[in-house]
Amino acid sequence: MADIGRGVGIRGPSLYRHVAPKQDVLAQIMIGTMEDLLAAHSAVRRQ
Repeated sequence: MADIGRGVGIRGPSLYRHVAPKQDVLAQIMIGTMEDLLAAHSAVRRQ
């Protein structure tokens, strides 16, 4: 959370007032990353 907070310009603990539980944040990061990887994989396979 500290790294994410630093990335958006606020203290890590302050994020807890603005976002869902950290497990939800982690899940969204993982889902977004996997979707990006799958899209890149599909693009390469189409070539």
